[in-house]
Amino acid sequence: MTKKNINWTNTIFYKVVFKKFNLILDVNFTTNLDKRKYNYKAEKPFNQCLSSCLQNGGFSWDDLDFIQIKKVECGCRNDAKQELDKILKELDLRYLYDPNEKILLSMIQYEIRHQELPAIQAKREEERIELQSQLEAKRKYEQTPEYKAMKKKRYVQLYREENKEKINEINRQSYHKNKDARNLQKKQYRENNKEKIQEMQKKKMTCSCGVTFTARHKASHEKSKRHQEGNPGLYKIHELKDRFYFTYTLNGIRKECQVKKTKNRSQEESLQLIQEKRQQFIEANLE
Repeated sequence: MTKKNINWTNTIFYKVVFKKFNLILDVNFTTNLDKRKYNYKAEKPFNQCLSSCLQNGGFSWDDLDFIQIKKVECGCRNDAKQELDKILKELDLRYLYDPNEKILLSMIQYEIRHQELPAIQAKREEERIELQSQLEAKRKYEQTPEYKAMKKKRYVQLYREENKEKINEINRQSYHKNKDARNLQKKQYRENNKEKIQEMQKKKMTCSCGVTFTARHKASHEKSKRHQEGNPGLYKIHELKDRFYFTYTLNGIRKECQVKKTKNRSQEESLQLIQEKRQQFIEANLE
């Protein structure tokens, strides 16, 4: 096949530009610009380097624009190459003398970062201002009486948990040390407020079971059979993930009777055991 003669008298010099940043990615020449555009997008592209750059960078040919620089009358391909060198020097496109995919892709990515930099800086400034305002609000809150009271409460709670045995020992010693003085104080109070105490004890109360009694008989009534039968919810058995239990009050102290669920005992057996304990407690404390 004879090689087709090319008419170089109407040589077109063009540049391929990334539209968004006006970044020149290729400069070349041709005698038919429309055909050259098609060849760029062909299965075997004219510029493999540029094609790989777009594919790996996640861009498309729609992001590019083909712009004609000028038309020159050349005698042959060598004349066109010499003119191309002049254009590259005029445009100061040294990176296109020996282009490769990494250089082109890095230039596009640099332009993207450079364009997005103001937005990134503005966002960081907003985050800095927001963080500063939060810290300022936190400092102001830490100066309020509510925060100081909460902090003190947490400190006291933590101290009591960590020094539980020590506090119990101190309270025990204080109780025995001041037992006589406390009893004397109670005795003096009863003597000084005898009429007031008698008036309070005579005050009538109505229980949830429907029985009316005076305040002095409240403890004995709560242990009575009539109260137990009239309050089916009393000593109600509750179930948790690891145990069954019911609560009761004895000598003014709230306590809990429980049966833990174990691998050696079925759930039905655990429930039956707590029911037996509840029945034994009720029988032992009824009057």
